[in-house]
Amino acid sequence: MNLSEITVKVHRGQVMRKMEARSMPDLVRKAEALGIEPRLPDGGHR
Repeated sequence: MNLSEITVKVHRGQVMRKMEARSMPDLVRKAEALGIEPRLPDGGHR
């Protein structure tokens, strides 16, 4: 996607704030509870 590491961190932080997640594992749990499936970097499923 050609994004800088800083850009990714900023967007991740915004999502974490909106989802009220305190950590990445917490964010993943909340996303899974909403039915959002994690994707691998190559676009595949976990």
